[in-house]
Amino acid sequence: MSDHNIVLTKVNEMIQSGDFDILFSAVKAFRNGVVYGTRVRAPHALVLNLVWSKAPYSTLPRRIFNVTKTHALGLGCSGILFTVVRLILKYLQGESKMWHHALAGFLIGISFWGDVNSPVHQQMMMYLLARNVCSLFQLAVEKCRVNVPSWGYRAYMGMLWAIVLVFFMHRPDLQQSSLRQSLQYIYLDSSKFSNWYDVFVMNTAGSL
Repeated sequence: MSDHNIVLTKVNEMIQSGDFDILFSAVKAFRNGVVYGTRVRAPHALVLNLVWSKAPYSTLPRRIFNVTKTHALGLGCSGILFTVVRLILKYLQGESKMWHHALAGFLIGISFWGDVNSPVHQQMMMYLLARNVCSLFQLAVEKCRVNVPSWGYRAYMGMLWAIVLVFFMHRPDLQQSSLRQSLQYIYLDSSKFSNWYDVFVMNTAGSL
């Protein structure tokens, strides 16, 4: 039997024994986090840089690689920490408890997603905040047995758009850059034109 097969056989024996579940769960959590982060961030970064970036195309591969690495490693390390904390506390207490998951999440946030100067971290904050607000709303409706009227969602969206446009028009410096760029393109650049090309084809440098 080759050395390669001997190693694989030994690893399989370790997995099947169940004595190394924390180790292998952590390894797989890291692997899945890296794969998911790469799949999500790489095409997103490519599109954003092609659409909005004014930097030379020669710099795009490095910029896409850097943000993809930040996202992928952040999710990978988050997977390791969550797995280790959850499984150790479950082993010590005999069962999973809600505070185990809350503690793991808190440690993940302060350890891997707390760089205020990182665009990737800012986007993750907005992603989580929006989804947490929606989840809390659904929970409140369920627990309080509230019958939300059909116009409730429209009113909710109206409030969100009112807030985002007020910030954009009066304090755009507080908004995340990609959001600010998209709002600029749709709502302000549309009022700047000097010829038919500006109106029907695309913005020209002279009109902006």
